[in-house]
Amino acid sequence: MGQHNSLPALGTDRDTTIIAGFSAGSFMASNLHVVYSDTFKGAGLVAGGPYMTNKHYPFSGLYTPIFDTQPNAEYLTTRIVKDAIQNDIRGKIDKLLNLKNKPVYIMSEY
Repeated sequence: MGQHNSLPALGTDRDTTIIAGFSAGSFMASNLHVVYSDTFKGAGLVAGGPYMTNKHYPFSGLYTPIFDTQPNAEYLTTRIVKDAIQNDIRGKIDKLLNLKNKPVYIMSEY
């Protein structure tokens, strides 16, 4: 595990534990799935966004008629992947390789 704080032992089966969330909880679940990729088998994300979205698009979880918050997907993807790789190299998150072959279920209105 990286240099981040470890999650408390709750007697769960690590081979079957997934993280899920709705809206703001989905943003949190997405971040937890990446940061603690060795802990969670997969993720269920409903109406949220990807890892570290708030860093590059701080109002992504809000919508007002005056300020349309649709992110530029190419920009956002490039920045998020770069940050994830840097955080992996620095040991700030679990290894990204842990995410390979782990299911992620996404439901969104877009």
